[in-house]
Amino acid sequence: MTVKARFSGRGVTSFGAMPLVNVCETSWGYVVRSDTAITDRAVLIERVAGIAGATFLVIAAGQWFFPPVQAAVGEPARQMLASIGMALSGLVFLWIAARGLGQEVQVDLERLCLRSAVCNRHGRSRVHRAVGFDEIGSAFVKRSKTAGVVAKLYVRVGEGNDLIEVARGREATLTALHYRLSRDLHAAVLLQDRPVHPVRPVRPARPVRPVRAGLKEVAQAV
Repeated sequence: MTVKARFSGRGVTSFGAMPLVNVCETSWGYVVRSDTAITDRAVLIERVAGIAGATFLVIAAGQWFFPPVQAAVGEPARQMLASIGMALSGLVFLWIAARGLGQEVQVDLERLCLRSAVCNRHGRSRVHRAVGFDEIGSAFVKRSKTAGVVAKLYVRVGEGNDLIEVARGREATLTALHYRLSRDLHAAVLLQDRPVHPVRPVRPARPVRPVRAGLKEVAQAV
């Protein structure tokens, strides 16, 4: 599933070496992103991977059109294996560039689900897991006892140890985000569990019969 969201972002925190937690409002809910050591360099890595992938594909196809390269490689079988190897390497690099390295969690208040996805530098997200609000058992902040180690916000699927990391950063920031997420989950569960009362159909009004005038009223009218 590919999602391209148009949103306006607002940073929640950016203090010192702590990761920046971004909450991006969308038309259907909001997206939570946490900057890490990988995501800070994700744009550069994706661009390099794209250039490398295109280069490998050009070399894999171009060596068949240059006699000096064919003579250097040797036998056609070896040349075929070299072309296949470079073509596969190029496709892998292009896949990394298109897929992206950013991590995000999408809270969909319309479909009442939480999606874990990866996103690229163009803002396109690929969802690799979706969980309904009714499947989420709880949400909690895992605090660190070691100084300098970030806290993490998780949601628990069911009652077991199946956890989804929503964000990481300062404890104060995650506490505020945890409050909002818990409020949204609680409101969605109440909305789903609300009983629907049947509406009784309204009976159509009976037609009013015209009043017949008596003989005396007719005689007086004549």
